[in-house]
Amino acid sequence: MEIKLARTAGFCMGVRRAVDIVLEIAQHETGREIYTYGPLIHNPQTIELLKSRGIKPVKSIDEIADKKNSVLVIRAHGIAPAERKKIKASGVKIIDCTCPKVGYVQAIIKKHTSLGYTVIIVGDREHPEVDALLGYAGGQGIALNSLEDVEKLPPLGRV
Repeated sequence: MEIKLARTAGFCMGVRRAVDIVLEIAQHETGREIYTYGPLIHNPQTIELLKSRGIKPVKSIDEIADKKNSVLVIRAHGIAPAERKKIKASGVKIIDCTCPKVGYVQAIIKKHTSLGYTVIIVGDREHPEVDALLGYAGGQGIALNSLEDVEKLPPLGRV
């Protein structure tokens, strides 16, 4: 089998949108410090580009809670509702760059868990998008990352 490696690869629509928005913000929000909630995307070159424009990632709202004049950009992966509530309470300006497709999945999860379903998400529990999606499940979500995880599942009702 022959494997061909592309010379370049582009970003998905949600990431492209987030990068475009944050670069636009950097042009128009002069005088304000701009932060991203975690790395905007998983791409070291893009993170370096953003840093060169003064845009810095933070791991927690606590890192900038005293900087009320700052802008915090929510990355394409989205965040859990509890995190969103904490960020809103901080008083910093929020720009939500959650991918519309991720937002759609968040809404589906919220709807189905409210109807009594358990939501199963296939992915790494530590990945920010999986963490955010589980936040919308309100304790009724399970992340599976391996066959062993599947084998350990308890009996479930509505899935």
